[in-house]
Amino acid sequence: MKTNLAGDSLSMKRMRIGHVYEIGIGEERVVNYAGQSVIIKRIEGNEWFAYGQLCPHMGADLSGAHHMDGLIRCPGHGLLFDTQSGECLSKECKPLSCFSVTIDRSEVFLSLKPSEPGIVTTFVLARYGTDGRLSLIHISEPTRRYAR
Repeated sequence: MKTNLAGDSLSMKRMRIGHVYEIGIGEERVVNYAGQSVIIKRIEGNEWFAYGQLCPHMGADLSGAHHMDGLIRCPGHGLLFDTQSGECLSKECKPLSCFSVTIDRSEVFLSLKPSEPGIVTTFVLARYGTDGRLSLIHISEPTRRYAR
């Protein structure tokens, strides 16, 4: 379902999408926000993701993309993106645009994700255990300023 809502300016802070009951679990909605097509998806209960509709690698449509353990897999080339930061885990392309979804009095709102200045997040995809389980490890640390 594609919805084109008013308010396409970049200065836009928050956009109302609808009521929680209008988007079922496992469903997604495509909206136009700040001049970009954005997918809003409800995974479970109150777990929501919002990200740009096009993969930054080669522009593949991410509608219906597979979500697992906080990752989005591009159906076009199989690249993995973190749902919180948008970072490509293999560093093959620039980050996916991610947006913030908030629920206020049973209404769903979309807004730009606030950045965390001074924080560097590193993602490590590693296998561990005797059965080779796959795990995503987040390491967040403050940036260090070095004298030049």
